[in-house]
Amino acid sequence: MKVQLNPALVSPLIVYLSSDDAKELTGKTFYVGGGRIAEMRMVTFTGVTKTDQGGLWTPKEIREAMKPGAILMPE
Repeated sequence: MKVQLNPALVSPLIVYLSSDDAKELTGKTFYVGGGRIAEMRMVTFTGVTKTDQGGLWTPKEIREAMKPGAILMPE
């Protein structure tokens, strides 16, 4: 396992990302380890926005909105 976490496996990606060849790659997060390189992405749903009370939610309001199609992604 420790072999897969060797910093030497990460440094080539750092060199590439620091080069002019990667100047268009901004705002991305990568997973590197064990010979694998992959772009990581966070998936978010539309969600619900509260505009009154300065956007401050109550736990009760959150409980009521915590369902698929509101805060949670549709199943």
